Amino acid sequence: MALIYGGYRGQRYLKVRARWEPWYSDLYNSNHDSFEWVESRKSSIEKFLIPHIGKSDLSIADIGGDSGQFIPDFSSSKFVVDPSKKDPVVGVIRVAEFNDLPKVDLIIYANVLEHVVNPVAEIKSLFLKSSRIYIEVPFGIPIITKSRQSYIKFCKALVKSLSPKFWKDATQPAAGRSTVRQLTLTQSEHLNFFSEHSMRVLSNLVGARIDLYKTEIETPDGKKAQVLQCLFAKL
Repeated sequence: MALIYGGYRGQRYLKVRARWEPWYSDLYNSNHDSFEWVESRKSSIEKFLIPHIGKSDLSIADIGGDSGQFIPDFSSSKFVVDPSKKDPVVGVIRVAEFNDLPKVDLIIYANVLEHVVNPVAEIKSLFLKSSRIYIEVPFGIPIITKSRQSYIKFCKALVKSLSPKFWKDATQPAAGRSTVRQLTLTQSEHLNFFSEHSMRVLSNLVGARIDLYKTEIETPDGKKAQVLQCLFAKL
């Protein structure tokens, strides 16, 4: 984790990632801190949350939330837990470890669940700190064809993954982003893919009620991506 997130989104990070994933541009990398995109992200989150939880005196923690710049303005207390250890934005308290986080009214867990090994265990651990969790994930489950299940194809992909020269042509985003390769399993850092049905199944497995909405958001490089916005409330 320290190797991945040390100097996160700095020039070295951009150089290494773009070498393996050419779609990851300088614009995509840098716009996470742009005022326009941050306001767009906050507006999208607020638009979903306010009808469900209101906006008065809420303590909110963003897990995996970079500098905490996406936490809605209506929060009275703001915390961020992120392995990059970046300085938080004004008004946000950075907490070094999740276990050190106080209990809060809401946890934001946006564009993280697709990266974790065990989503059920992850959500259950989040419920130790809050009874409500806002989860946002890329939308779309690629079709698993007979060809994709081929052992030979798997071996070819494994060999390609050893070198950026061969791997870079197979790294377009596979879910969420609007591309011509929607049915491919290529975005290597995503371990999980989600549909409305799978999120409802997940809510049952963790003992939660779910409010769910599929929408389209702007990506940092000005393109569009479909996401699922979900509010899990512990039963």
